[in-house]
Amino acid sequence: MESTLKRIPLGQIKVNEVALRPAKIKDKAFQDLLLSVEAQGVIKPILVNDNGDGSYTLIDGLQRFTAAKMVREKNANAPVEIDAKVVKVNSEKELGLQIILNNNTIKTRPVEFADGIMRVLAHNPQLNQADLATQLGMSQPTLSNMLKLSKLAAPIQELVNDGSIRVTNAYLLARLDQDVQEQFLEAAQTDSPEVFTTKIKEFEKAERAKKANLPAPDGPSPVLRKRPEIQASYETLKATTSNQSNPSREDLIKLETLAWCLKLDPSSVQEWKDAKEKSEKEKAEKTLKAQQDREADAKKKSDEARAKLAAINS
Repeated sequence: MESTLKRIPLGQIKVNEVALRPAKIKDKAFQDLLLSVEAQGVIKPILVNDNGDGSYTLIDGLQRFTAAKMVREKNANAPVEIDAKVVKVNSEKELGLQIILNNNTIKTRPVEFADGIMRVLAHNPQLNQADLATQLGMSQPTLSNMLKLSKLAAPIQELVNDGSIRVTNAYLLARLDQDVQEQFLEAAQTDSPEVFTTKIKEFEKAERAKKANLPAPDGPSPVLRKRPEIQASYETLKATTSNQSNPSREDLIKLETLAWCLKLDPSSVQEWKDAKEKSEKEKAEKTLKAQQDREADAKKKSDEARAKLAAINS
């Protein structure tokens, strides 16, 4: 994107009305920035959009811009201008840039990011989630999950923002009504996403059964184990039984079952060998045919050339 570097009066710059987050003037990081601006000025240029009427809208650099204005208010000798990269884009692109830059620089807290996206969508009724996801370089499901965070109860949002609850678990928690979310508060903070996913799915299944006047499911829902877990069990059991002179029938059956799951049982291994042999045979036949075709083509061209030479010499 083309931009020009200009030194612009602070008064000609306005903050975007749907800014993703306010200037955090009480945060220690902002206070450190304020001291830096007082001592050295704003070193990194902000990014603004040229409105075409002598004014500019801030796209990126709200913390730096706010610090520069506060320093100017305290000190009449402070600069009244700020270095800025100037671009000229439409309002839709401007909002997309704002979200991308906020998300790719100082880490925007998850719920703040979700709230920012909600404001952008509210400000642009014609902008749908699919288009916005494309602008942000993320999938629509990811964007939809982010928006779900706004459905969390406010105290839970704080736990997500400070990292006490993983974002993946927060997405799952947001699927529940706020009066239910509290039941899973501790689990959301301590469980791995895999474990927490199972708990939420079991709860949702029980709730569906309750609404349909069906008996609640007895026991946990089946969950397919992942290949590394199956393979680890197989390798451990294989090593154990191979060191035993007379392994138990139960262990042998379990070993056969795990081997079948991994397609390492005799039948699956033979299928693999047959498929490999067939593939190699087809490849060899294809290579041989290609060679024969090349030789036939070479002979044909040679015969044509010989015929032409004979005609010339006759």
